[in-house]
Amino acid sequence: MVSVHGGPNEWLDFSDVVCTNSYNAWYAVSGNLEEGETVLEQELTAFRDRHSGKPIFLTEFGADANAGGHSQPPEMWSEDYQAELVAMYLRVADKFPEIVGTHPWAFADFKTSESIMRVSGLNFKGAFTRDRRPKIVALVLRESWAGFRIAVPDKRC
Repeated sequence: MVSVHGGPNEWLDFSDVVCTNSYNAWYAVSGNLEEGETVLEQELTAFRDRHSGKPIFLTEFGADANAGGHSQPPEMWSEDYQAELVAMYLRVADKFPEIVGTHPWAFADFKTSESIMRVSGLNFKGAFTRDRRPKIVALVLRESWAGFRIAVPDKRC
């Protein structure tokens, strides 16, 4: 069971691992990374306090990015904004020992239904484009995960 932005809590009371999708600085407090970080910390603190003792998994977070789009300072839909938003989520998650995992959304851009939020019916939250070219966020993720390499057993035994 997965919640969105921390609710509905009544359902999560029955789960062993508490999962949540969160899109602060994207769908909520859009375009504001600083406020998004504050809201995310408040959200996770309340979530932790409500579900004390349970492991928490951030199952979705991210921002759409137009491949090749850049802006300084970072603006929504740029690769720079997407990378900074994901880095912010990982930084905040590290403050909570209860968070046992994170899953930035998504591996690659993908086709979805048409809507006013989806140009050409595409979701651009991928770390890679549809044709698997890396965006800046892929480098942020690689750097973040570099410390979690799996040790290969010594076969000389």
